[in-house]
Amino acid sequence: MSIEKYERIVGKFKLYKLLDEGMKALKKQKVRPFREALADIEKGIPE
Repeated sequence: MSIEKYERIVGKFKLYKLLDEGMKALKKQKVRPFREALADIEKGIPE
């Protein structure tokens, strides 16, 4: 297996893990609107 193929597989595994975490959070209703989260992030960024 080439390095490129290995890295692609590992990248997909990481993506699937993040998607699974998101789905679990959604089921537990531990989510909030995107705009609200972005506003909080922007508050913490100094200009």
